[in-house]
Amino acid sequence: MHLDGFVFDYPDGYVATGSDNSHLKLYEEDLWEYNPDIIKTYITDVIHEVGSNRVAAFAELYPDDWSVDRGNAYGFDGIISDDAGNGGFHTVATAIQEGNASDVEFAFNKEGGSDALRSQCFHSSSGDFAVPWTRFVVGTSWLGRERLTDNNFDCRTGASHVESVGIVSLEECLTACTSDDLCQAITVQWNALSPIVEVDCYKLHDVNVDMCTTTIKECEPCPFTHSTFAVDASVKTRQAVALTIAGGNVLAVEQGADGAWWSGNDWPGRWDPILAHLHNIFQQNVAFSLKALRVQLPVLGMGHYAMLRYDHTGTGSAALAVFNMGANTSNVSIDLSALSRVHGHRPTNLWTGTTAPAFENTYTVEIPAHDMMFFGFEGLGTWTQHRNNTCPNAWSSPAYELDGCFLACLGRDSCGGVSVRWTSTSYDQVQCGLLDVGTEPSDCQTADGDHSTFFLSSPGATDIVVA
Repeated sequence: MHLDGFVFDYPDGYVATGSDNSHLKLYEEDLWEYNPDIIKTYITDVIHEVGSNRVAAFAELYPDDWSVDRGNAYGFDGIISDDAGNGGFHTVATAIQEGNASDVEFAFNKEGGSDALRSQCFHSSSGDFAVPWTRFVVGTSWLGRERLTDNNFDCRTGASHVESVGIVSLEECLTACTSDDLCQAITVQWNALSPIVEVDCYKLHDVNVDMCTTTIKECEPCPFTHSTFAVDASVKTRQAVALTIAGGNVLAVEQGADGAWWSGNDWPGRWDPILAHLHNIFQQNVAFSLKALRVQLPVLGMGHYAMLRYDHTGTGSAALAVFNMGANTSNVSIDLSALSRVHGHRPTNLWTGTTAPAFENTYTVEIPAHDMMFFGFEGLGTWTQHRNNTCPNAWSSPAYELDGCFLACLGRDSCGGVSVRWTSTSYDQVQCGLLDVGTEPSDCQTADGDHSTFFLSSPGATDIVVA
């Protein structure tokens, strides 16, 4: 048996060490002093030592104005980048369901989100940081915005036609629906006590979700008796998985599609080979590492979204991730004006391993409905960080996310580095100063831990990275 890690429930409430009920919680009775070193010394450091730094310690620690600081102080390897109500997932799922990507960025750049946690890797004096992980919701019915989390719907009462398929796997049930042009959704009855993972499957035509019956659990961690999934549930769930991971999160499934915690039942698309290939792309490309830069890129179209991922302090490998959240195939046009350094370079289509057309100022790709494409490339160069360092001769100092600061420099041929000052730990926010080409570390001066300078190397000659 191989153990990957532990998840610790509510470390803020640990007696005589966590922040809750400590002298820091002025609105409650002070029962003890906040002492995160106790957790670090006797729990997280021990796990790392016994596990030879190959076993992780994750915390049920939700974002607030100083959760990032606490997660690092406790020594955890990962803290939740979403709120207890799955607000980040709601943002992603709503965008997919409504075909409107205008709010997607909030899933990553909100308080304590994946951007803030990644930024602390470079803010921390030791370079240690807690990675962002999220409890991904696999039970979404995809029948409407209000049905994005718990799925306890028996929609046989709301359909014009109900056809029993029998006892089959969830995957076979969905396949039966997609093979029927009139099938709009399936309702399944979960067989909680079955020795095999199968469901009682019903195909539904013309579903009126307002007429569905809601079922009740026997206990909080127990499964619902019934759930209902739209015919395209697997495709939409796959896109939500892709967007969540591409945005820099470790994705965990703790609550099953049946509503039970740590369920053995399947969820839509779980065994889809396309999903397996998607995970392989993320695993094999360092541009999607948890430390890699992430920044939104401008696109045309309400249902389109694009981001740059870039291993800026490592290999220099980069990837362009593009999403079509619309219900139809669409041409997605991405504004790459800030990446003029790689115009003319031909990236690799990471889905197929083939060479794609060369980058230009506006890059247009055709993407099927609720699908995505990934393009790998090099040529942006790498950055060297000098901690506790600031350059007084930096110019243009607006407030940026750390990633946006790098992008602002990449978009100017005259820029050879950036001097930043962190202004928040709960958000990825810095004061950004751009440095002229030719500026050297010796031109800068020692400062406190909220300051760092990053110098850009010359981009490499290779313009294609193969998955």
